[in-house]
Amino acid sequence: MPEIIGDTYLRTSLFHPGRDHWLTFVVSSTIRYFHYLFAQGAIGVLGLFFFLAGIWLLLSGAKGLPINLKSAGPRTVGVLLLSPFVVNCGLALMGIYPYGGTRHNSILSGFALSGVAIGLTCWQVAGRWLNPGIVIVLAICNLFPAPTGPYIQPRNQTRGLMHDAIEFVRNSIPQNSMIVTDNGGGLLLTYYLCDQDHYQPTVRTFVTLQCADHRIITPEPQFQDRLLASLQSPAAEMYGLSPGVEVWMFEAGWITAGRKHDAQQEIRRLKCASPRQFGSNILVCKTVLGDKGEN
Repeated sequence: MPEIIGDTYLRTSLFHPGRDHWLTFVVSSTIRYFHYLFAQGAIGVLGLFFFLAGIWLLLSGAKGLPINLKSAGPRTVGVLLLSPFVVNCGLALMGIYPYGGTRHNSILSGFALSGVAIGLTCWQVAGRWLNPGIVIVLAICNLFPAPTGPYIQPRNQTRGLMHDAIEFVRNSIPQNSMIVTDNGGGLLLTYYLCDQDHYQPTVRTFVTLQCADHRIITPEPQFQDRLLASLQSPAAEMYGLSPGVEVWMFEAGWITAGRKHDAQQEIRRLKCASPRQFGSNILVCKTVLGDKGEN
């Protein structure tokens, strides 16, 4: 599972020696983090600017800062606000912990926003424009959200897409069909198709669920890279997944949606008939299992 996660939505948050330059990785990951923090590209860059301005003012020991630092000096506060980013970058460069625009770096938000606040407070014209500026920033973030990644765009997160996908499954997939999905797809099918509110991913080779006149099968690990091997394993024959069997594939979720190119390769490898996509996050198609190496 860590390997799958590291190769999907955390791929850009981990440093890859030989592929990434360390300086480019640090700069781009920091920008992605502030994009994530504000969920808006332009405002994220603006926030990064004020954060760096605040850190520079503190480390330079600027006099007359309009903030109460109590017993700590400005340089001490600057080091305390900057050091978590340095530590996180170091861990990412060593391949230990991700650094970028994901929830794994949410712990940095308190330090980031404190630096932004100091940068804003030290702005020479803050007295007149600070409050209106904050209102404008909040309006832009709410009216024009721009979260990073194509798979979490608002247009791919509508209930209508999920409704259309489930209606397609109900009306277009014959009764008693086998639907093969991954953990993300199993989670969605359990809730929307089976009317159950609980799905527990497992480390077993296969998980089966009977609902809505369909048999839902979830191979483990996720089938994005190893589906064919999973379906052609001896354990698959126990569930009737032998050569010549017609199965429907249901892929959904934002973890694999960021790999659209790979998904298209998977469609070709599986020889999917009439694949249907509902936004960038949901794919449904039909295939016939072949012998090893045939698909």
